[in-house]
Amino acid sequence: MSKVNVGIIFKSYEPLSAIQKYAAQTEASGYPGGFWIAEAYHWFRSYGLESRGCFTALAAATMATKDITIGLGITSPYVRHPTIQASECAGIDELSGGRFIMGLGVGKVGIEYLEYDIDEMKPVPVHQESLDIMRKIFTGEEYSYEGKFLNPVCPPTIARRMACALKSPSTLAPPGPLCSVWLVAPVTACCSPA
Repeated sequence: MSKVNVGIIFKSYEPLSAIQKYAAQTEASGYPGGFWIAEAYHWFRSYGLESRGCFTALAAATMATKDITIGLGITSPYVRHPTIQASECAGIDELSGGRFIMGLGVGKVGIEYLEYDIDEMKPVPVHQESLDIMRKIFTGEEYSYEGKFLNPVCPPTIARRMACALKSPSTLAPPGPLCSVWLVAPVTACCSPA
């Protein structure tokens, strides 16, 4: 039987000082699955919670730890363009010394508040295009991409590794050769780089 790595996840509406304490405590407690942040959105104010950007929260967690995985579980291509996500992920991966795993998902709670027609922009093809774009970005090579929903052009950059998280059963096919290990949580399947 495969080994299960349990980690801890918090939403990015926690104060950054608390995120740092939780991350340090997770590392001290020896959770092999690491410390994860799920993106919270501006409408959490309706519940008396102030959202911080997930990448800011990840940076805070990274600065409070030395060895454990730092994971994003998840952000959405409906909320952030994949070129922006790739840039932010590269920054966290650099800051963490290669301990970062990116999570990508629909963020259905989030898109309900946005003006996306999810019937027109279905999650599987939007995620496939997003993953294709991020894979191209993480190779570090110059590229252009023409998809049904996304059409970015990027100059060359530094090559990076990639991981992804997908939620619905229809998206659980392996996303490609850059990912080789699936991590399963109650609501999200994640994949880490080889």
